[in-house]
Amino acid sequence: MLIAPAAAVVNPAAGGGRGPARWRRVGRHLERAGHHVDTCMTDGPGHAAVLTSELIERGYRTVIVVGGDGTVHEAINGLMDSGSNRSGVLFATLPSGTGMDFARSARLPRGERSFVEHLLHAPERCIDLGLATFVGSRVFVNFAEIGLGSAVIAREPQYSRYWPGRVAYFLAAVEAAVREPLAHGRILIGGSTVYEGALTSVVIANSRFFGGGMKIAPQAQSDDGLLDVVALTDFSRSELVTQAWKIYPGLHLGHHKVLWLRTTELAVETDGVRQLDLDGELYTGAPYSFSVLPGELRLAI
Repeated sequence: MLIAPAAAVVNPAAGGGRGPARWRRVGRHLERAGHHVDTCMTDGPGHAAVLTSELIERGYRTVIVVGGDGTVHEAINGLMDSGSNRSGVLFATLPSGTGMDFARSARLPRGERSFVEHLLHAPERCIDLGLATFVGSRVFVNFAEIGLGSAVIAREPQYSRYWPGRVAYFLAAVEAAVREPLAHGRILIGGSTVYEGALTSVVIANSRFFGGGMKIAPQAQSDDGLLDVVALTDFSRSELVTQAWKIYPGLHLGHHKVLWLRTTELAVETDGVRQLDLDGELYTGAPYSFSVLPGELRLAI
């Protein structure tokens, strides 16, 4: 149920520039239903976080994000930066990006009329967030990743100019699998080592999907108070190329080089300088630790 006052944070670049037009149509539907929503446009990376925080401090009770996973990631961090002011704020998103893994995992409506119907009448729910702590700290709603995934994100733009999100991610993943040196590291829970050795990729998942539709954590639930940890261990380059397709339907967990566990907190240590990928956004500043924030996000669905 939409709570007034409400505002939309719109990424004008979302969906190849289609996001603002989608929002204008949705806004007209909401106006006809008697609900006014103010509109704020982002003007570059990081601005969605700033706008969201400012809107909440000004007393807005519903924030609708129009964009993809990157915009959602920024806005949720802006929400968390608002401190006690965020209490009771309703968060909604009109999926308008390329990958849209958050919308896919949360089963959010993608059609404009169905979005309005759900926003006005469907029950809300509270979902978990993940907290990543490094030099600073950031929350994530989908996943955190160390290893091959961050190398994929760095390569993806060269493919996304010509291919849709899912295909672009897969092509970038193949290139990274062939060229990226593998890490050595360990995973710790409660200070105790649960794995040490070669680490192709470690994914800390709050939701099922990443990479534009890869079902990396098929059993993950965003409201169970747990993080799903999926580690691809000592995969050879040929195994990565031939086995990567299994991640899309979620068939990889049975592979003997895949470690899967659930926990409320963990730490990951690796050799060298490894970037951290949070919901598709890259950060640096190891060592990295992770924990779950149960029921932290009040989501309109």
